[in-house]
Amino acid sequence: MTSLSRRDALTAMAAAGITGVSCSGFARADDDDDALTAMVWDGYGDGAFHGAYLESHGVSPVFEPMADEATALAKLRAGYAGAIAQPCAYSVGNWVDAGVLKPIETNRLSHWEDLWKPLRRLPRQLNDGRIWFVPVDWGAGSVLYRTDMLPDPDPSWWLLYDDDLAGRIAMQRSPDAALGCAALAAGVSDPWAMTPDEQTVVQRLVRKQSSLVRSFWRDPLEAEQGLRSGDLVASYGWNDMYARLKADDVPVSFMAPREGYLTWVCGLSLLASGHEDDGLAYDFIDAMISPEAGAAIISSFGYGHANLRAFEDVPASLLDLLALSDPEGMLESSEFIDQAAAVERDLYSRLFLEAVEQI
Repeated sequence: MTSLSRRDALTAMAAAGITGVSCSGFARADDDDDALTAMVWDGYGDGAFHGAYLESHGVSPVFEPMADEATALAKLRAGYAGAIAQPCAYSVGNWVDAGVLKPIETNRLSHWEDLWKPLRRLPRQLNDGRIWFVPVDWGAGSVLYRTDMLPDPDPSWWLLYDDDLAGRIAMQRSPDAALGCAALAAGVSDPWAMTPDEQTVVQRLVRKQSSLVRSFWRDPLEAEQGLRSGDLVASYGWNDMYARLKADDVPVSFMAPREGYLTWVCGLSLLASGHEDDGLAYDFIDAMISPEAGAAIISSFGYGHANLRAFEDVPASLLDLLALSDPEGMLESSEFIDQAAAVERDLYSRLFLEAVEQI
């Protein structure tokens, strides 16, 4: 997730009464040379998310909180030694280029074949035949809109470029989100490998949107407050934002755009600095992708899980609240936020900044 702190997400979900699983009273490994160390997003050290590991080893790993991926990568480049990290698919290429990851042997993961197959192919640009990333959780991005103000809108990303809604829409301040949404609206076949002509069209759309938005939000709670108050009619947002608004009885809907959802995927990778005997690391990863861990993550954070069997253990009423009643259908209708090839990464960020700053 590009601009959202996992701690913020957990706090907001708890405030909405959605967080339902916790296992905080577990033992931790001593911080010694033999302990498994894992860099994870805040909140992901909960024992409910790696119960099988706890059952096998009696203690949890030593957790190093990740504030954001850029800081984590800088720390690894500076010499931090760990066994596991939790990047998102759109950042894995940078980490591979930096030499901080090592390939994963999927035959050592008992739940690998249970993960939704397209997620196992991420990130797509790393097509060297090796696996660098194990998908764990995901969140769908779409258009959140007030149903009392827009009772029957066309189900399309174009709603976020509607001149009639000037000053009443919002977008995340993120190149991935802004360019991805514009690319889907424009019918680009691959938002992460655009031709020069497609880049021009997409940047033009981002520039148009920049003149219409009330704000580019950094914290999702900003967009939620705007929708709650009625200052916003529509905003880019995620399914967990929808859940919080519905829990507050805000008349809001989570669109199923005909062009597809824009979906982020985060997971686990093995660090090159880990022990040669990486059995503990594989045990931890396998525990995180189990159906039991998946159900806990869905119930606690409101995110989807890569193991679709996990949804069987979550109450239907909660899945409905989270807009996750049909996870496979949602994934099949998703454009996953991937990473552009190395030569284009800086270009895409520059396209976004130029579009925003030229207003």
